[in-house]
Formats: sequence, C-alpha cells, structure tokens
Amino acid sequence: MWILALETATPAASVALLKDGEVVVEHNERSRRRHAESLVPVIDILLREQNLKPAELGAVACGIGPGSFTGLRIGLSTAKGLAQSLDLPLVTVSTLDILAAGVPCPDYLMVPLLDAKQGHIYAAFYRGDSPPPVPLTGYLALKPDELAEKVKSLAGDGPVVVFGDGARLCRSAFFAQEVLLRELPVGFGFPRAGVLGRLAHLRLAQGEAGDPALAEPLYVRRAAAEIAREARERASC
Repeated sequence: MWILALETATPAASVALLKDGEVVVEHNERSRRRHAESLVPVIDILLREQNLKPAELGAVACGIGPGSFTGLRIGLSTAKGLAQSLDLPLVTVSTLDILAAGVPCPDYLMVPLLDAKQGHIYAAFYRGDSPPPVPLTGYLALKPDELAEKVKSLAGDGPVVVFGDGARLCRSAFFAQEVLLRELPVGFGFPRAGVLGRLAHLRLAQGEAGDPALAEPLYVRRAAAEIAREARERASC
C-alpha cells in the first residue's frame, strides 16, 4: 500500500511517499516560499517521479501539530481534501510524536522542543526504550523556566536528550536546573514525513485511521492574533 505523508507544522515542510511502510522518496524543504505555494506542486512531482496516480494511493497521513497555526491549516486542509476526494483513510499524528520517533535514544528521557513564539515552548516527554515512543505526559506549551523544572522533576539526575528549534531557547533554564543534558544537532530538529509515514503505517495496521472530515489541528495554545484581539476588546470596554 502506498501512503502519502505530509508534515507542515514547522518552517521545514516535508512530504514523503511510502510503500508498505518503507520510505520510497522524501522531500524536505525550508525556503522563503510559503507552504501554500509549494506543497501541492511537490506532491505532484513526487507522484510523477514514481509513476503514481493519486487514485493508486492507499492512505494519507498528516502531522497535526502543535506548530505553526498557518502551516497546520495548510497541511491538514490539503490532506483532508485528498483523502475525501479519493475516499482514503486519513491518519493524523502529533508533530511532537513524529520528532520523538525519529530520535531513538534508549535509556534517555527524550524531549522534543518547538518554538511556540511569545516566550513559550511546545514540548512532550518520552522514554526512548519503547518504539514507537509514547508520551509520558500530554502535549504542553510552557515557558523555558517551567519546562526546565518539569524536565528536572521527570529526569532527576538521569540523562535528557533535547532536540527541535525550541532547544536553544531553553539552554540557560536547563543550566540553572543542572539538567544532565544532551542537545542533538539541528538535523534532528525538524519532523520528517518519512517518520510520519512509518507511524501511520503502524496505526493503519492497528485500525486507527480516522474520518477525514473530523480531523483537527492540535494547537495546544491559542493563536497570538486571537489573544491580541481579546486584549483589544477588553481595552475598548
């Protein structure tokens, strides 16, 4: 079965085609173009390269965040449109789960970190000895100091692996908590559609595909524009 996987929660858009759970081709792009301009053309190119017609796909997978509100809407609307028009199952996976599944680190507490803007970090906590990793907590949006305290409480004196574009924003907070830290190189810091596709393949085998019409982004926190609008409305009262 062919799976088309789309991940657009971060500035690095990723698209992959998988056959029977194995990555055949993956395209990763971080450019000045918006995801809305590049996503559909990339999908078309990858399908043509494999001599595939959309009707030959067996499922669509999409990362649902947390991450960029605009990126999430673009990716999910594209995935839903394809799944509904082709009558395909849609598998949705948290972007933090995708990041964690791409970094197997046995015996470590793994913490993917994404910049949520406005002084917050998206995070979840995983153990690396249970592939695919299962979050120990919910998906969170915390300030760096709060996050460092949470990491310390879960890890104690044990080792911690962090990765993602939010890691650099937390270094001083981790240092203050004396966390035994290993920060992975930037190459591990963005979610890859190939990893998403493998997770989707496992979930399809377990019967976990959802109704495309009901799929929603995982925002975790409200958009900055929404918060600012409420502040203006309160000020005008």
